Amino acid sequence: MTSKRIAVAMIGLITIFCLGAPAQTKFKFKEILQTGDDAPVPSLLSFVEQFSLNDQGQIAFIGDGGLFLKSGSDVKLIVAFGDPSPSGGTFVQAESPSINNKGQIVFVGIVSSGSSGLFLFSQGKITLLVPDLSVSTTGGVVLGSEPIINDSGLVVFLNNAVPGFFEGEGLFTFSNGVITKVGAVGDTAPDGEPFTGFDQPAMNSTGQIVFRATLQQTPPFSFSEGVFLASGGTISKIIESGDPVNGSTFFSVSGEPSINDAGQVAFAGFVNGSVSDEGVYLLSGGSLSVVVPTFSSGPGGIFLEPLNAAINNAGQIAFESQTLGSGTGAGVFLLSDNTISQLMLSGQSSPDGDTFSPSGAFGLAINSTGQVLFAGRLLQHTDALYLASGSQLVRIAGQGDAVNRDPKFVFPFAFGISNQDQALVFDTTFPGGTGFYTMDRTPPGKGTLDAHVSQSVGSDGVIEDFFNSFVMNGQGQVIVTADLSDGVSSLLLKSGNSLSEVVRASFFSNGDPAPGGGTFNFIGQSFINNLGQIAFSGGTSNNFGLYLVSNGQTTFVVDGNSTTPDGTGTFGTITFVALNDHGDIVFQAESFPTPNANYLLSNGQFTTLARDGDPAPGGGFFSLAFLDPRLSPVISNNGTVAFAAGLSTGGRGIFLFSQGTLSQIVAPGDPSPDGSTFFSADNLTINSSGQIAFTGQTGNGFGVFLYSGGVIEKVAVPGDRLGKLTLEFADFPQVNDRGHVAFGGSFSNGTTEIVIARPIEEGGQDPTETIAQSGAPDPATPHSLAQAIARHLNSFKRLRANPQH
Repeated sequence: MTSKRIAVAMIGLITIFCLGAPAQTKFKFKEILQTGDDAPVPSLLSFVEQFSLNDQGQIAFIGDGGLFLKSGSDVKLIVAFGDPSPSGGTFVQAESPSINNKGQIVFVGIVSSGSSGLFLFSQGKITLLVPDLSVSTTGGVVLGSEPIINDSGLVVFLNNAVPGFFEGEGLFTFSNGVITKVGAVGDTAPDGEPFTGFDQPAMNSTGQIVFRATLQQTPPFSFSEGVFLASGGTISKIIESGDPVNGSTFFSVSGEPSINDAGQVAFAGFVNGSVSDEGVYLLSGGSLSVVVPTFSSGPGGIFLEPLNAAINNAGQIAFESQTLGSGTGAGVFLLSDNTISQLMLSGQSSPDGDTFSPSGAFGLAINSTGQVLFAGRLLQHTDALYLASGSQLVRIAGQGDAVNRDPKFVFPFAFGISNQDQALVFDTTFPGGTGFYTMDRTPPGKGTLDAHVSQSVGSDGVIEDFFNSFVMNGQGQVIVTADLSDGVSSLLLKSGNSLSEVVRASFFSNGDPAPGGGTFNFIGQSFINNLGQIAFSGGTSNNFGLYLVSNGQTTFVVDGNSTTPDGTGTFGTITFVALNDHGDIVFQAESFPTPNANYLLSNGQFTTLARDGDPAPGGGFFSLAFLDPRLSPVISNNGTVAFAAGLSTGGRGIFLFSQGTLSQIVAPGDPSPDGSTFFSADNLTINSSGQIAFTGQTGNGFGVFLYSGGVIEKVAVPGDRLGKLTLEFADFPQVNDRGHVAFGGSFSNGTTEIVIARPIEEGGQDPTETIAQSGAPDPATPHSLAQAIARHLNSFKRLRANPQH
């Protein structure tokens, strides 16, 4: 499912006057990078994703956040970063295209200084169909995503909601200016259970809609989902978890369902029971049957395990499948007239001279002429689009295609700051794709590329994606964890001008040997200290644990099977590690059978800092959600540990462990130095001396704060004016050992900027620095804030979970 544009509307303003509070440090600010600045990457596509195919063979697809149309031999850029929007402002990026047989394309457009929403490209013109926060017939407002358009111009889309602010998550249609609900979370499904979630729909020319949805869990099943059909204002069930399938029990849907104009529905699914009762399902004439069972014999004698399926008006079904037995891998196949033909198989040479990887393909679409479009996974390149027409396979678009645009930064945010005021920047540029950059404070806007998607990493292929583990130490060294095209996960180090592989992991037996035996098959979170030592969590063929790289040697630090300090269970899966210059390590573990917890390892001794469900200082109980990076624990050189945690009383707070004592720094309800009250606080970093920068949500919005010497200081909050611009939103603060804070902010002109703040009393003259002028947030801030949050969250998520329509 594509990434969700999550909007938050702030309501109310609570003012608290703090008498006798300590004097607040004032900061001076320098912008070092902003939306629209030149990016040091080639003018080439890095990644293609999300595509749609019509009966004329026209293809709409997304490349590096831009929308392209291939018609015949011509590839045209329809909309991309910087293009004017009909709703005002300029486009930032496009998502989720759907093309009908008239060549009309509906897509999601993210817009700066204008309304984002669902747009229509038709006869060379772009119009806004459904602005964000439009009102439906049931009275709620919607945020549309993953739209589908049929030949009559009817649009169905998935609504992404924030409870309490917007219409419930679900499916809606748009026609003749009216938004109508098809179904939403909380509505009763045909079997009487309430819907709890919806996935991308499919629609035919008559307006019938087929979709996958999850339902409230019902004993004895701990997992419940199904395929449903909306037709004529009524939702009917096709199949649901727990339903009988011959002698088996249906378990789950794989991929997304598809529907043709005759109302036939195809999808892939799994059962608890006989493999002959699972595979590719076809609903035709009211009867549901398995037309390609698991373990069916495919071309060349391979065995198939279907994972996704799509049907055309001729009744042909294209499907993705794992291949079992000899030649294990994946491929794309076509079922036509009861005969299965192979369109692509892992290990096969691609038309452009590469080799399809064991992952095979990602997503597919089929038109009425039998053409099949899919994203092929490659060994030495990122995914590319291929079109199969009969026995011919042609490359459509992919990595390295030239784009006649100068690469620009779109949503730059800071994820590190060195002691020389170099900022580690993460962004998705157009063109160029996702990458990491080291940007200098002086001169601003200048920097170097650390690593980016499509960059080659020796014989292991190219970078396909990044995990949310990217860290810069005080010396400017950077580590990132990347997914490579050859099925390898790699821990990469950028030091000086060199990018090197520290550890490689793979499930295909070619991972690096691990201390304690086995080979690495997974790399998780990582951290680098000022000495260049690297701590990381990793999985091996034998175990999962915590490792340390020092002077080129990798050692085993914590065994996931080891007993926790209280002796009630084992550490289990380890993540979110941090390491100081003295070798002390703090980490979070999904302990078993005990709750999730934060632990400290110092001088060979483990200390439990906090467990999920423990009483929290100041009241309430800790809620330590696993794999939430905004709750990561951090540690200073004096051994002080800080972490964020959810609270049973609501919101999140920040806590400090020092000299054996756990205390509260800030929690919901505490007065904020911006004159308001904290609603929540998280996403913290710490420097060597123990100063803590964090994101705080107050009555003014999301701002950046610094905890120093026992005092919480305001760095920048919504309403502050930096020069001619007003800050609307700030996040991801980073603090270096000099007490300088780098952060990303969204401003009133629609740009995202990276700013470095340093204490005003610090020496050194820089005429380009500004002093913030405090002020109330702009009256339009709640709406602008909603879009700002949506924009930066979109830029941090790969839109690859479901690339096809």
